[in-house]
Amino acid sequence: MPNTSLLVMIDESSASERAVSYVAQIIGGRQGFRVCLAHALPELPASLIEHGGAENPAAEKKLDSELRAEQKDWVAAAKKKAEPILSGARAVLRNAGLTASSIEERFSFPAEGRARGDDILELAKESKCDTVVVGSESPSLPKRLLGDDPVDELIRRGKGFTIWVVE
Repeated sequence: MPNTSLLVMIDESSASERAVSYVAQIIGGRQGFRVCLAHALPELPASLIEHGGAENPAAEKKLDSELRAEQKDWVAAAKKKAEPILSGARAVLRNAGLTASSIEERFSFPAEGRARGDDILELAKESKCDTVVVGSESPSLPKRLLGDDPVDELIRRGKGFTIWVVE
């Protein structure tokens, strides 16, 4: 059987827990699977996107450097906050029989102005995953009709991928 790679998006929700449990149930104990656990980080706060600027080029350079350092610190803190979620998901998969070497971890960084679904699909491409697994809390009908649901967006834009939605 050829290797099959799944990107499993996780966060703090019960839908994510169900998605990880479903993946563990389906592929646990089988060979030829690789799981990439991915946690979507929140967007950077507006205060960390850009600074007010300075007329002096040296001062501008210093402000840029300080802003990059603050962004790096914020990302490191967000990753640390996500570690218990990743650890729990990793444990579920390991208990189902997946080897440590068949599980990797990634983070999705939302780009300003880019849809969350596009971020997920880009991460799937980078990770060489042909299947994307997401949990869904079954949004309300008005939200689905307005096209404001990230899962629906992912399905619409996910041409070439297999998308599993676990509710």
